[in-house]
Amino acid sequence: SALTHHRVAMSRPRMHFLLLGALLLAVGAALPACPSPRLKSSVIPGAKAVKVRFHSNLPDDLHLKFVDSQGIEKLAGTVTSTDTVQNSHEGHVFRIYASTQLLLEYTASAEASQTVRVTDCERSERSPDRDEEFAALVLSSIEESFTPCDPAGRSDLWSCVRKIPSSTCKDRHRNVDRVSEGSRFGFEQQVEDRPAGSTEDRKQDFQIKYVTQLTDGPGFLRMNMTDRLRDLLLPFYTEQARKGEVKTARHVAGGYVNDNQVQLGHLDLDKHPLVHKGIIREMQHVLQWWTKRELEHTATFGIRVYRRGSVLLNHVDRRDTHIASAVLQVAQTADKGGGWPLEVLSDEGDCYEVYLQPGEMVLYEGAHFKHGRPMRFRGEEFANVFSHFKPVGFTDPAASEL
Repeated sequence: SALTHHRVAMSRPRMHFLLLGALLLAVGAALPACPSPRLKSSVIPGAKAVKVRFHSNLPDDLHLKFVDSQGIEKLAGTVTSTDTVQNSHEGHVFRIYASTQLLLEYTASAEASQTVRVTDCERSERSPDRDEEFAALVLSSIEESFTPCDPAGRSDLWSCVRKIPSSTCKDRHRNVDRVSEGSRFGFEQQVEDRPAGSTEDRKQDFQIKYVTQLTDGPGFLRMNMTDRLRDLLLPFYTEQARKGEVKTARHVAGGYVNDNQVQLGHLDLDKHPLVHKGIIREMQHVLQWWTKRELEHTATFGIRVYRRGSVLLNHVDRRDTHIASAVLQVAQTADKGGGWPLEVLSDEGDCYEVYLQPGEMVLYEGAHFKHGRPMRFRGEEFANVFSHFKPVGFTDPAASEL
């Protein structure tokens, strides 16, 4: 464990001598191995209220997280040489991280006052346990020219990325027949203050220069879902849809979607907390691996079901909360040749068309790179989950300019 002298504070001299002896024996010795997260908070009937003080003399900014009974981490504060006090209960679990490295996992005891002193462990910058697993899920191919993926003419079956030059992309958005490939782009009718033919939102373009890219490359990554995600999410949606649990979605504010003309469906994950929390937990691991940063969850919602004729304008996401994100492809029934790509616009204006199949997902930096689905959907259903995170300690980069 993290060596983490996570001793409950005692006043007895014998305990002080034992601790001193242990510390002296440790001088010059190799650091112990860092722990892996294993525990969840227990709900103990009649558990006592306790105070837990966390203390560290390490130079790092340490992040303290509470772990709930489902295993979901919630940021609780920072740990420094000045004691951080948590009002808690017996059985509650806390974790302390340096960047993405777990240093300590601690379960509160029944002692009314407890002190936890955090020391170092033999760390790598990221827990390597799942790096190979995630890397093996990456779907890497990007077609560098405006050519069909395989099989030609069956975009409903495509799992690929096409890079489309800026000028060609603009012509597609204007519905120029020679490059439209039979698709139509933009709103058919006015949506709020956006006229018919709109394909993108420009109101928030100013923020792009303020939001620094976290990853190398084009700002997105196409990959398969982990087995945990696939097994959790796909059978769940199939069963809930069969039971008629996909309801009419509430209006999406802002005029980004033409849901005043095409009614969206919604399977509310808030009503299924085990599935919801399982998605959050798994996506935090995946996105931290991709960004190489410790992340804080900000929003996970869906399952949103788009219907025939749906359009989602190209846009940038919230710059204070939606920094590292993912779209999970849960289900789709598209017409032959009716594949519906996520567009991601590069800083140079080129369009990347990202085609997914159920069980795949795309990670992306949505507050910096414009993205959307300006092509009109040709099909019966297209079901997505959206998951958003930000780096721990991240604040709105444009706040001082506004």
